[in-house]
Amino acid sequence: MLNKFYLSFWSDKFLNFFCLAIFASLIVGLGFYFVSPYGNTVKNGDFPAFYVAAKLSLESPELLYDLNSQAQTQVALTSEPGFHIFAYPPFFALFLEPLATLDISDAKLLYLGLLAIFVFASGNLLKDIVPVRLTSLQLSALLFLFPPLAVGFSAGQNTALSLLLLISIVLLAKNKNWLFAGVLVGLWNFKPQYSVIAFIVLYFQSETKARFVLGYLLSSTFEMLVSFAAYGKSVFLSWFELLKLLTQINNNSSTNIAKMTSIVSVYRSYSDSSPVLGLSLSAVGLALLFLLVRKFRNNYSIVGVIVALLSPQTGFYDLALILPFLLTQLGTLKSPFIWRYLLSTAVIWGAFKLQELHQHQILPIVVLLVLTTCSVLSKSLVEDNRENK
Repeated sequence: MLNKFYLSFWSDKFLNFFCLAIFASLIVGLGFYFVSPYGNTVKNGDFPAFYVAAKLSLESPELLYDLNSQAQTQVALTSEPGFHIFAYPPFFALFLEPLATLDISDAKLLYLGLLAIFVFASGNLLKDIVPVRLTSLQLSALLFLFPPLAVGFSAGQNTALSLLLLISIVLLAKNKNWLFAGVLVGLWNFKPQYSVIAFIVLYFQSETKARFVLGYLLSSTFEMLVSFAAYGKSVFLSWFELLKLLTQINNNSSTNIAKMTSIVSVYRSYSDSSPVLGLSLSAVGLALLFLLVRKFRNNYSIVGVIVALLSPQTGFYDLALILPFLLTQLGTLKSPFIWRYLLSTAVIWGAFKLQELHQHQILPIVVLLVLTTCSVLSKSLVEDNRENK
């Protein structure tokens, strides 16, 4: 009975209907938030900071990293207290500039449309990584179900762009195209806390290290030259000063530390209340990560796991970087991939809701680590049994 139901669910017709239902729910949900006075998504997440950065970059570039200017412009747009700091590199502000030519609501729609394109592109590329019989449209729909990516998308985070770059880098590395893999790692410098870790990991994985380093230096140098040409030396230096200030703020704020979900931040979250518990959780997380890296050191998608779990600045939505590795481990042709993925997603959604209730984000990382480890172990056991037979 269960096998019959599974086969019917696995059929293309039913699966396509399921994926269309996901897309329809996404469109209806976003439409509701845009018109609802209770949850206007235009004002949520990091998007107001991106929009203000685009405005300042276009109209007053010398004030791009001036906190007073960022705060005043952002509060005037959202009519809400508090503001999000824009501390991305100057070249990323240039990328955002077209948004400043539109009203903030229209700009958010355009921005979400661009993020949706990134998700669909990721789904298309995943076909060459995930060993399952699914179309790019079906994979894209399943990506939207993954809690970190769904939360990041609705809040206007750039998680979808990071995921697309990661998948592209993994594919280039898989095809031994290390020059362009290095170029894309350099383009990831809009999140230097991720690109630096990715560069180190991939450097040790690469067979042609010189070509990889050359690619990284080419794109990084181009970004720096563009930033200097557009803004001058003073704005570039003010970005560094803001980064130092932001680091101090994050290190001294228990609220900000609690919002970070990487292993590095686990101990810091408990350092005052229960340092032994924090050290124990960190040790368990590092041990599990070490086992994964040791077993899959030649699997290029492991870089997403390392980046997400070791960076000191990882929000819940950034845990979407684990997706390529998690999907490859769940995706064996003879296993019920859909059910395993939906079960994993349901558990992570539950963890996210519990985190919302308790205002703490340690639980999601533990759940993701356990799910990833269990999926790896279960696949390894199946492969070992097949070899023994």
